[in-house]
Amino acid sequence: CGKLYYTDEFLIEFIGKALESHLQCGFHAIGQRAIRQILDCYEAAYQNHPWKDARFRIEHFGFCDDTDILRAAKNKIVISTQPSFSYLRGGEGSVYQVRVGKERERKAYPLRNFVEQGIVVAGGSDSNVTPMDAVLGIHAAVNHPYPEHRVNVYQALRMFTIDGAYSAFEEGEKGSIEPGKIGDLAILSKSPYEVPPEKIKEIQVEMTVKDGRIVYSRDEKIK
Repeated sequence: CGKLYYTDEFLIEFIGKALESHLQCGFHAIGQRAIRQILDCYEAAYQNHPWKDARFRIEHFGFCDDTDILRAAKNKIVISTQPSFSYLRGGEGSVYQVRVGKERERKAYPLRNFVEQGIVVAGGSDSNVTPMDAVLGIHAAVNHPYPEHRVNVYQALRMFTIDGAYSAFEEGEKGSIEPGKIGDLAILSKSPYEVPPEKIKEIQVEMTVKDGRIVYSRDEKIK
């Protein structure tokens, strides 16, 4: 079961104070016990301090069960997770499987279920736990070790763009290329839509633009 760091009473009071000040809360939770505790505390605090756009976050949300996912969807929880976790450490004979068994390991990070339930999923790396590489993260989401948990390219791209921005209340200025938004974008060597799914991780970043300024280029002459 692991060890919980905080009591329910402490968390409910803490979250309540944040809601009163319109401050977003996010908690790391891996495993059913931790996930259920923070879902319970979010729900209890929200009853006394409702804020329509709270955007509660749960970081990782790993090794959950179906009830946890349904509760997260009902409460409009944002799941900030790392597709590379299962891609690099899951699957048949993996370290995850050795530690928790086949049944629990297979349901460790069910990305497609999250998306199909309407949950906003923000993709990340948890660097340096896995490489800080958005292309690898997109590849991992599309190529989850278990086919039933794979998402399509569009869904994976959203995790690392507009939905990532939404998770931090920044969708009005980041996450998509639109007039009036900050000029943040990456130019890739190939389109993830046009290469075989298993080749996405081979795509190179040709250029990175931050706030309209080139900050990285494979061609140093351009930079």
